[in-house]
Amino acid sequence: MTKGVMTLMKGMAAGMAAGVAAGAAGAIMLRDSRKNRKRFAKAVNAVENVLDTVTDMFS
Repeated sequence: MTKGVMTLMKGMAAGMAAGVAAGAAGAIMLRDSRKNRKRFAKAVNAVENVLDTVTDMFS
């Protein structure tokens, strides 16, 4: 059961990351500026950190 839970959590984290990345990319396309690109990069880094944390918790 532990393997199934770990797989579920990884899938959820990957889905969240994809959603955040798509939303941020869409926002940037609407308003293309240097400030928004920096915000997008920070958001992607934050999502990567969350994914690493979740993966470490279940490995």
